[in-house]
Amino acid sequence: MKKNIISIMASLLLIIASGCEDLNNPGEIKIKNSLFFNLQVNSPQQHVYIYRDTDISGRTEYNAADPLINFFEKNSEVSLKDEISNNYIYFKLVTDTVKDSYLLNPYKPYYTNIAAFEAKPLADYYLSVNADGNIITGKVTTPGDFTITSPRKGDIIRGHLNLEKLVFRWSGSKNAKGYIVKVYVKDKYYDMPIENFYMSDWAGYKTTDTSLAFQSNMYYSQAVASGECVIRIIAYDDNYYQHYFSKKETVGLSGAYGCFSSSVVKEVRFNYVSD
Repeated sequence: MKKNIISIMASLLLIIASGCEDLNNPGEIKIKNSLFFNLQVNSPQQHVYIYRDTDISGRTEYNAADPLINFFEKNSEVSLKDEISNNYIYFKLVTDTVKDSYLLNPYKPYYTNIAAFEAKPLADYYLSVNADGNIITGKVTTPGDFTITSPRKGDIIRGHLNLEKLVFRWSGSKNAKGYIVKVYVKDKYYDMPIENFYMSDWAGYKTTDTSLAFQSNMYYSQAVASGECVIRIIAYDDNYYQHYFSKKETVGLSGAYGCFSSSVVKEVRFNYVSD
């Protein structure tokens, strides 16, 4: 009986000791990279971001001013297979900032397509990446195309009261999980564009909702200058929703953390004339 008790205690001590060892030494990171790629329909350039998954607790490589650039994976081979034409689209490394109509994307560098390429709606695309010997694959099905029906290109909206009552409308995007709505208006005090930003899920919108009233605060009511305005609507897929809203660490990918998603982007330019 005494021998049995000693044997049981020894076993328990071994289990406790091994458990402590695991807690104190979690070991090497199993997944080497994180990847972020939102494939955009109606965009001539695509942008892929690949980072090394590194323990930054010691911050030996950490740069507080631009932390992500320290972990960007610059030795990657990136390609995308177009299921429609069965062709491969290859990507190159770029170190400039990403520019859109008004804003600069601070994350640099990135990978972009070498040849002219525009993703198609309701199509399958397959991603393949060799990130310094680590293989990453992914797949997306892009949402359907859609049209912004109001306002229309060149429309003139007069007076801030009319702007506040403006309703944006668009046709539905098939297979879209939701919509992001961005409105760019000109600031009359600083003579620069300012962004009014809506995310439909935050507002409780469902995928069947294809209209949104312009919502402004007192600052926007008094500070919008006459000039060109832009409405940009992004219809995003379920992968985008699962990662950025539901916070799932890996969506649409195998071999990396992050997200391979797709979206359809449309914009219309209209004019605002203050009274």
